Amino acid sequence: METLQIKINESFELASIVDLNGELMQVTIAEAHRVNVGDYLLCIFYGKEVYLRVLAINGSFAYLLTPYKQKDVFSDQRRTVRIGTHLNALVSIRSTLPPVPARIHDFSHRGIGFSCGNSTMEVLNNYQMTFQTESGQSFSITFQIQHRKEQEDGDTRYGASFGELGKEDVRTLRSLILREQLRLIGSDEIAE
Repeated sequence: METLQIKINESFELASIVDLNGELMQVTIAEAHRVNVGDYLLCIFYGKEVYLRVLAINGSFAYLLTPYKQKDVFSDQRRTVRIGTHLNALVSIRSTLPPVPARIHDFSHRGIGFSCGNSTMEVLNNYQMTFQTESGQSFSITFQIQHRKEQEDGDTRYGASFGELGKEDVRTLRSLILREQLRLIGSDEIAE
């Protein structure tokens, strides 16, 4: 179970993360009675200091809203804000061939941007991608290529939309997005 440190009354307390769902984080806090709904708590998560807002308290559980990034990342003109990342992946282009390495550059809850060397994937075709997050969580998705562009360095850059995702896949993807957002706090890696 993942943990984070929460500053309560001038001292840090260790809290266990029970669930991450979209922008909501459920944690167990031994001293939850010392926290009020609406408070902003200083937390240390993935080595970053972030402020999380308390939305609700239920016994030893606190429900926290994930941080607001000072830079306006939502000024992006895309329909869905993309989160920049640098994850390695494997893409299955044909079932008879071994998967080829890919590099994920950005993703959202609807799609993914990646490069895949000089491999050729056709627009509107479906493919399978597998990758592992920095926290060790494996994720496998089906996606459809929406566009591709040859880069000057010989790589091919792809933009793809996710195929149909089950409830557990959506939950895993939202958790990954939250973790990546928290990891990027204080950096300028949000895709523009």
